[in-house]
Amino acid sequence: MRTVARPLSPEDLDLALLTPCLASDAQIYLKNRIEEERERLSVGKGELAEGEFFGLFSSQGLELLAWFDRGGALVLSSGDPEAVKPLRRLCLGSYRGLRVLIGSGGPVQRLTELLGNKVETPLCRSQPFLVLDSPEGLGPTCSVRPGKEEDLPWLVSANLRLNDEDLGVDPARVDSVLLTQRIRDRFERGYTWVLDEGGRPVCKLDIGSCGTHGALIEGVFTEPEARGRGHATSLVSSVSKALLETYPRVGLHVGRENLPAVRAYQHAGFREAEDFWLVRLEWGL
Repeated sequence: MRTVARPLSPEDLDLALLTPCLASDAQIYLKNRIEEERERLSVGKGELAEGEFFGLFSSQGLELLAWFDRGGALVLSSGDPEAVKPLRRLCLGSYRGLRVLIGSGGPVQRLTELLGNKVETPLCRSQPFLVLDSPEGLGPTCSVRPGKEEDLPWLVSANLRLNDEDLGVDPARVDSVLLTQRIRDRFERGYTWVLDEGGRPVCKLDIGSCGTHGALIEGVFTEPEARGRGHATSLVSSVSKALLETYPRVGLHVGRENLPAVRAYQHAGFREAEDFWLVRLEWGL
């Protein structure tokens, strides 16, 4: 099957939601992004785009969807892994310097193979995408609160340690000023939630993409000395219960080898919807 890559037109965006490549419950992020792009392109909307959609088209129509985020991530939908071939040229050209590939396992793994020795991949792993679409079977809940200014030093430390533990990102390589601003933006929008123990925060999570098709939970972190006591399950359950009052489903993804985290989310009521993959890229000179 031969495919070609081209930016999606407004008409393509209207049709994309109806294609098999976005049929999975795991495609919350891309479906929300499409809705945001449609809104941005509507009459009177002139905001700067946060990225660019490309469609991989064959003679049969749209085979796969790709979102190049301005932050340096490429997100791929479900679809035939061979459909990604035209993306190699984009990744080596105008989008050279991508830092992360994430999305449906087959397409992400195939594109990683196509990039070959052009990149190093210090992290390449399965990320089961877990979803919850009903409060039935929800795990235990507890008292949680939104993050606030007083939490900022702890939240910065928690995010640095999470990136180091989970993604192997050296804290010394992180722009602390930019990270601090992003964290502040999140809790000012009500997107960071905290669980306290003994009068101090020990577990936190962030809410990512929210829209017509669902909400995403990300950045779950528990202090090492507080692990194994069900805090992550309770925090995720409590926030998910509130999110389901507004959104049709809640989703998250986690490294498959992180068995304690996988079990925590399963105890919170989540089920696996699709095998995602996460790949970190490092470019040579």
